[in-house]
Amino acid sequence: MKEKAEQIILGFTAVFSILVSVLDLFGLDLLPSGIVFSLTLLGVGLITGYLVFERRSKLDKIERIVIEGFNNLSVGHVKVFADLQEYTEYISLRIKEAKKSVDDLSWGYYISFRTEGEKQAFAKYVQAILETASRKEIRYREVMTFPSKERLKRAEEILSKNIYGYQLRYYEIEHQSVPPLLQFMIIDSEEVFLGVHRGKTLPAEGEPLIATRHPDIVHYFQDYYDAIWQGAAIIKDAGKQADNQMLARIRQHLLANE
Repeated sequence: MKEKAEQIILGFTAVFSILVSVLDLFGLDLLPSGIVFSLTLLGVGLITGYLVFERRSKLDKIERIVIEGFNNLSVGHVKVFADLQEYTEYISLRIKEAKKSVDDLSWGYYISFRTEGEKQAFAKYVQAILETASRKEIRYREVMTFPSKERLKRAEEILSKNIYGYQLRYYEIEHQSVPPLLQFMIIDSEEVFLGVHRGKTLPAEGEPLIATRHPDIVHYFQDYYDAIWQGAAIIKDAGKQADNQMLARIRQHLLANE
């Protein structure tokens, strides 16, 4: 309705300006020449202003659509990693860039290193945990299961530093009978990293490893992690010593099942 009214007014202004100008051109002085000139300029100005305003409005709308589309692509973008080494190197970098929190899930089958590059990348990952969890503003939460002495050794190495912000909980499960478990990490509740998940059921070659900042996906995994955290047994809370008796029981259980 508004657009129709604007078209009628614009058309009337154009016709009136043309009519007055033509009459003046042929000497039919219905109005004083000064007024004719002013009215003609006014009509041209109104038409020009309307066209500029309409085009600017449309350009603004197009600009908003482009920006919103770009933002949607950015937050919904999925980063795909070529292999475990590239994935581990990237999360090490992102851990160091964390501003407030890291939620780390290290459960299920323990992955053995296939290359020297994977081993070095994992060492950088552990160092990134130590450095980041030592920052006062960071809450570093980790949940583990212990299928092997290697993962327990890694936990004990971190716990021996007695880092204030590092928190560790665990689940006691029989790894021989559980299905493959997805390992994932969330940083600042803004980005989720979906890691190894095949366990022993499939070869590690070609295993998809990805990261995304899509807010709905991140929120889903954040909620899942919070539920996992809530149900896990406490080994170390923030600002407290690790429960060495619990660590000793875990080690005894591993030795008994060798």
